[in-house]
Amino acid sequence: MPRPADPALVKAVLGDAYGLDVEAMEPGGRGTVAETWIVHADGVSRFVKAIPTGRASAPVERSIPLQARLWDAGFTSMARPVATTDGRLSAVAGDHTVVVHDLIDGVATADYPFDAYVDLLAHLHATTIDVGDLVETFEDTTTLVAPFVAGLRAMQDPDATALAVKSTVDRLGPTLDEDIAEARRIQGSLAARSGLELVLTHYDAPNNVMIRPDGALVLVDWDDLLLAPRERDTWKHLIDPAKADRFLARYRLTVPAYEPDIETLHHYLLKWYFEEVEGLGGPVVDEGERPEVRARYLRWFEGAVPSYEAALRRLDRGELAWSSAVAEATSPPAQQRERQTDEQEQR
Repeated sequence: MPRPADPALVKAVLGDAYGLDVEAMEPGGRGTVAETWIVHADGVSRFVKAIPTGRASAPVERSIPLQARLWDAGFTSMARPVATTDGRLSAVAGDHTVVVHDLIDGVATADYPFDAYVDLLAHLHATTIDVGDLVETFEDTTTLVAPFVAGLRAMQDPDATALAVKSTVDRLGPTLDEDIAEARRIQGSLAARSGLELVLTHYDAPNNVMIRPDGALVLVDWDDLLLAPRERDTWKHLIDPAKADRFLARYRLTVPAYEPDIETLHHYLLKWYFEEVEGLGGPVVDEGERPEVRARYLRWFEGAVPSYEAALRRLDRGELAWSSAVAEATSPPAQQRERQTDEQEQR
């Protein structure tokens, strides 16, 4: 894990770069990488995030100009980025990158009105801005997981905590190797395809919802904002048998012609799966990491990896989580007529 940010240094940067006369800094939630604070300055509260500069901060620094454009384009179900006194959208505090947003008056929760959430996601997908070069290119998603898996398999005498991750990877065995090979094949296929519809995507929307006091939903944590196929946002719902039908029916009220692209969905499921295997497993097998950190990541690893692996196996068997009945009921009338004509001809 990276070294924690120095709160005193962050406070100094908020004064020097943002011109904020900080009265108080309350520690906020910590994610897998970033540290956060609720900062009170000049009678206003703001949300401050410090990310280790490098691999972790790069997506943030690329996406935050797009966040500002998205807000300016009228998508205000998010936190507005705050600029420094000279117009930049981030600042440096030692070996951390600092970004500031307006503080959202709301509560983070996983218990939000599902239909309202789907409508908000569809609204995002309908919004257009200039994204520059932040466009999906289907780069290799196996560059980190492949060497991680190889290193685990070569590991000798791991301690009990690391053994939990190593045992899972060993159990997956050739299946994991096949997943890595399949991911590379799919990436090549998608990169060569033309005509893929691209929209603004969040990447982790269902886990980053807040509810305002008036009941309105807000999406937070936009570090991975990207112009990409819809499946980058829809795949999590489409692999869930408990939610897939409801999601698809509601989403098609706004996007009636939407037909999930299975190859693209498979790509994003594999990508996320690999990120969980390596991103959550890495700190667990690091025997120099603090025990409480290793234990926390192990809980996350054991909760996430088996569920996504099971979803991959269902997809391998051709078991789609959404039903054909919903596909018929919510598909555009012209498509329904075409299917009815095909059925009559077959009879």
